Amino acid sequence: MTEEVHSETRMPEEMEGAIPMDEEDVVLDEQNCEVIELNEGDGVNDHDDMDEDDGEDGEGSLDEQIDDDVEPEADDTMIDLEGHTESVFCVVSSPSDNNVVASGGGDDRAIIHNLRNNEVQAQIQDFGDSVSAIAFNQDGKLVAFGGMNGRIVVVDVATGKPVYEPEGPAASVEWLDFHSRGNWLIGGSADAFVYMWNEKGENAMIYSGHATIVSCGGFSPDGRSIVTGSEDGTVRIWNPKTGECVATSAPANSEKPGVLCMDMMDNIAIVGYEDGSVRLVNLSDAAFIASLPSHAGSVECVKFGAPGLVPKICASTGMDGVLRIWDMDLSRERTSLVHGAGVVACSWHQQKPELIITASVDRKVHVWDARKGEHVAVFMGNRNTILSMDIGLTGEYVVTGSDDHHVRVFNLYQA
Repeated sequence: MTEEVHSETRMPEEMEGAIPMDEEDVVLDEQNCEVIELNEGDGVNDHDDMDEDDGEDGEGSLDEQIDDDVEPEADDTMIDLEGHTESVFCVVSSPSDNNVVASGGGDDRAIIHNLRNNEVQAQIQDFGDSVSAIAFNQDGKLVAFGGMNGRIVVVDVATGKPVYEPEGPAASVEWLDFHSRGNWLIGGSADAFVYMWNEKGENAMIYSGHATIVSCGGFSPDGRSIVTGSEDGTVRIWNPKTGECVATSAPANSEKPGVLCMDMMDNIAIVGYEDGSVRLVNLSDAAFIASLPSHAGSVECVKFGAPGLVPKICASTGMDGVLRIWDMDLSRERTSLVHGAGVVACSWHQQKPELIITASVDRKVHVWDARKGEHVAVFMGNRNTILSMDIGLTGEYVVTGSDDHHVRVFNLYQA
């Protein structure tokens, strides 16, 4: 443990009082929104063969939509990162080093990969159970791994050595999140509780109120609150310091009301539900701002577009195989982009904010121009269901974790 990583244990100032403004909080102009051409030709690579009849509705579970390992039509893999022997459940790119990716899988391994030389920079070989959650801290110096056994280990990325192992929950870790201006860590669990640990890994607070699995959550964008979603159908807002639940949304009136995913920006959360509905929620009082038209299957991922874009947009993906782009000001759909199977993940390209990348049960990574509603490129190489996806720091690559036991890196600029 180094002093650079851990100084004194102080609660981030946002939990205490005033929050300073960031100089980087600027509005994007049209120059920052030029359309990228990923191909020298028409913008879609040669093996872009979108079959509209392949799984028209895309509904059902992953098992219903995918078979065993299948040889892809083409292999666009730039780097096949080594280390896993079972399904890879989560992959996350470093927020500070374009060459660092962390992954966790069903082989009970937590791995820090180095893309520069395709080496395992560090790993925990026996986590005791599958690794189900990963989060880097704000400067990328620490990475936290969480397992289905409730174990949590925080690792120094540079040395590869564990910094601390906090007392974890009694059930699976569903997600982890570091505070944006400090190394305080929170996590949600299948035991229905939310936990917070200080910079030394000491248990600082346990938040009780959800009735079942806490499926998603994190610190609010201003750092003053904790926001969580649960399979009990509610979104809860917590005071980090006191542990009080200050607001709770009403669950959906549905046979499947569970909250599966959320994203936050400014004072709004976009929330995706098991019944296919998508809602915008106020982060001050958990009130519903708007209900967006539903997907035909469960919502697997929701993401806000880049701050400053006009109009304000957000995206949702579902097991119905549809990527929907929403106009937040009008609370209506701008466009829907159909895949051949369920869509498990999506992420906006930060350097080219008109582009959104999706990962589908059809084993493919797709690139879309959200403004034009056009398919730009497709990347093949995965031989089974993609379970997780992230984009690298500079936007040059996308990384996927798959049921085929591989972590694959695809070069977005060589489509």
